[in-house]
Amino acid sequence: MPTKLTLIRLAERVARPLRLVGLGPLIDKAAGRMNTQLGSMDIEFEGFVIHCNQIGHVYYMRDLLEDEHDRYFRKLFSEAIPEGGTVLEGGAHIGVMTLFAGRSVGPTGRVYTFEPNPETLPILHQNIDANGYTNCATVIALGLAAEDNTLTFYLSGGGETSSLHDPGTATRSITINTIAADDWFPNDTRIDVVKLDIEGNEVAAVVGMKRLLLEADSNITVFAECNPEMLRRAGHTPQDLIDALNECNLTVRWIDDVECRIRAIDGEMLERGYVNLVCTRP
Repeated sequence: MPTKLTLIRLAERVARPLRLVGLGPLIDKAAGRMNTQLGSMDIEFEGFVIHCNQIGHVYYMRDLLEDEHDRYFRKLFSEAIPEGGTVLEGGAHIGVMTLFAGRSVGPTGRVYTFEPNPETLPILHQNIDANGYTNCATVIALGLAAEDNTLTFYLSGGGETSSLHDPGTATRSITINTIAADDWFPNDTRIDVVKLDIEGNEVAAVVGMKRLLLEADSNITVFAECNPEMLRRAGHTPQDLIDALNECNLTVRWIDDVECRIRAIDGEMLERGYVNLVCTRP
C-alpha cells in the first residue's frame, strides 16, 4: 500500500485522542496543510490508476482498497454490462465506477455519466482520460432529477456524500442545474444498465427516467443506492424507491454484500440500513 496512505492512517490515530481533549481546531488547521502535501496521489485499483487531488479522495480510495464488501457490487455491475452496450450513470464522483463501465462496454459502447459537483468534475475528467476511456465516456455536468430545475446542492467531504439534500455534514452549498434523463436522451435511446448513487435523490431520478426504463430491452439492469437516512432527507422512504422502480416494470432485489448474494426484499434489508438494489425485468 502506498506510503502516503500509511501516513494518513497514522495521522488519523494521532488526531483522534487530540480531538477528545479539545484540540480539534488545531487538528483542522494541520489537516489543511496535509490536504496539500498528501492529498495528491495516484492509486492503482483493480487495473486502473485513480488520481486523487485531496485527502477526501484518498480516504475514499482507501476504503475501497480495504473493504471487501464493495467488490461483490463491482462484480455484479461489470457482469451486467454487455460489450457494446450503453450505461447511464447518476453520480460519478471521481470516476471509479465510470471506469468499470468503460471497460465493460468496450470501444463500441457508450457510458453517459451525470455528475453536477464542480469540485469533482476536473478529477473525473482526468481519471477518464488517464485510463483511456475518453472516446466512450461522456460526462454531463447536471444532476439527475424528476424534472429540469435549478436547485441547491450541498458539498461535503471529498464529494462522495454531496447531495441535493443536506446530509448534515455539508461544508457549503451551491446552485446546480438538474435534468430528467427522459429529457436528455432522444426517444430511440436504449439503455442496458443504469447505476444511481445520488445520495437520496434516487426516487426523483427514477421518476425522471421512467420512459427510458419502460422502453428498455428485457435485459436491462438497474443498480440503485438505497440509503434510508438520505432518502428521508429527500422526503422519501426505501419503499418509495422500490415502488418507483416497480412502476417501471422492474423487479427489485437487494445485494447482500456480506453473504455475496442477491436477495428478495425482506426485513433484514431494512435492518441493514444502507444497501444497493439490483433491478431486472420480471
